[in-house]
Amino acid sequence: MKQTIGQVQRSASDKLLQNIGDYFAYSNSVNPSMKKTRYCRFFNENLGAVPLRFGEVAELLLATKREYPAFDSAPYSFAPHCDAIDFGRDPRWPINLNKEQVGAFILIQKSENQAGFVMWDVTVKSRDELDRFASEYAETQQIAAAKDAKFLRITPGSGQMCIFNSRYLHAVEKCASPRQTIGTFLIEQDGGWAQFN
Repeated sequence: MKQTIGQVQRSASDKLLQNIGDYFAYSNSVNPSMKKTRYCRFFNENLGAVPLRFGEVAELLLATKREYPAFDSAPYSFAPHCDAIDFGRDPRWPINLNKEQVGAFILIQKSENQAGFVMWDVTVKSRDELDRFASEYAETQQIAAAKDAKFLRITPGSGQMCIFNSRYLHAVEKCASPRQTIGTFLIEQDGGWAQFN
């Protein structure tokens, strides 16, 4: 089952509607409990963030836990990419908000080698461009547009939160042991913040 909006965005055309349905069914089952967690309450209590809705009643998933396993076959455990809710691969993708998107993750468990979070001064304009970058990285283990770009590398400690513009190219360095985070996204909506993952 596709448990994040990013996974649903990459659905093959013949699976898109099924994956959207599964995603919202899962969101509906876990969001009530997730709203009570300290992580989600932080955004609600400090920013007034509410779940992003699709239509009148369907709430997008609030957050997810990510685990990056020990990895030694490429420079990054999570390849360079960007996150944008508009970037559905199928032309029928139903969410088109055209807004900046904020990513936020808290590190639960750092890897033994202090694998860092890297962000380049490269923005991605479309799903097609993002797919080209992904293909280029798969073939060459690098992205030419990022080669000479300014970049930021941070190595947060366990319990520290990182907040960033997710429309910029970013990645997680190669992990020598499992690295765990909890993450979410935020967009501005009606003068406030809406949260999803």
